[in-house]
Amino acid sequence: MTSGGREEPPYEVIDYLDANGPAPGADLPTETSGRRLLGGEPLLTIRGARNGAGADFGKQVVPVYHLAEHTPTEVIDAFLDTNDHLLEHGTAKGLVRRFGGHGPDWRDAARIVLEDEYGMSTGDTGPESRGEPQTVKCPRCEEYVDDLGSHLRDVCE
Repeated sequence: MTSGGREEPPYEVIDYLDANGPAPGADLPTETSGRRLLGGEPLLTIRGARNGAGADFGKQVVPVYHLAEHTPTEVIDAFLDTNDHLLEHGTAKGLVRRFGGHGPDWRDAARIVLEDEYGMSTGDTGPESRGEPQTVKCPRCEEYVDDLGSHLRDVCE
């Protein structure tokens, strides 16, 4: 079935996710084949850091499917239940950063789930750990700027 050249999602999968919450593909009532199965419904996964730093999670990470109406907290909780090895091989702060790559709501939800559900301290909650811009002093012109890289490239040549 297509709609405007796009595959329509199998309704039994959407019904399953609606009734049961976020779930790995193996739990879904039909065989999964990535994002296209759900016709664009979200899929959550995280990857290790670039250049191999922190990339070894002990075994492969299993993606979790969810609907747009599921909260980041629900999705992250299901994701960590499915991928409990991440709790052994990753740090709370590293996991918060990786989930934070999906946006600030995901970062905050990861912090809540890790602290409340798993008793893991996520560390400093200052602006740098939240991924917020920080004002820094330019070494060339000594002006305080929020984005030093852009400032050096575009303004302070």
